[in-house]
Amino acid sequence: MSANRRTVWISGASSGIGMAVARACHHRGDRLILSARRSEVLDALRDELGAEDALIVPFDLTNTGASPSKSIRRGTTSAVWTS
Repeated sequence: MSANRRTVWISGASSGIGMAVARACHHRGDRLILSARRSEVLDALRDELGAEDALIVPFDLTNTGASPSKSIRRGTTSAVWTS
């Protein structure tokens, strides 16, 4: 694994386009941060992909009082957010 891997934070990763993006990014070699309301689905996706280093951050984007950034304390060289 390259030290220059991108870290990609994908919200809505439990279904649809978000899940497809997660799969594509994993196959490209990116490090994943997976967010959605349904953490059990995110755990299953991580297991399906074999992405042991994927970070699961259960988060509801409709909850305006919450902050996902408080859940992540990882240094990265580059990151992509998709929603």
